[in-house]
Amino acid sequence: MESMDYNQDALWNTYRELQMRVDRALEQLRSHFEKRVSPSELLGDERHLLLLLGECNYMVRCLKEAERKR
Repeated sequence: MESMDYNQDALWNTYRELQMRVDRALEQLRSHFEKRVSPSELLGDERHLLLLLGECNYMVRCLKEAERKR
């Protein structure tokens, strides 16, 4: 049972790290938008943000699965 708690803690810590990365990516996108950078750079920011959000979605599913098995 202790290993399950450790795994859930590891998943939660990873999710929180991803959330911080999403927040930074969103802030960068907003900053670039306000500075009116080139559309290609905005698209790159958007793709990066969407990739991070996809990773967060995956982590949520992992957390739900770990909680269900608990």
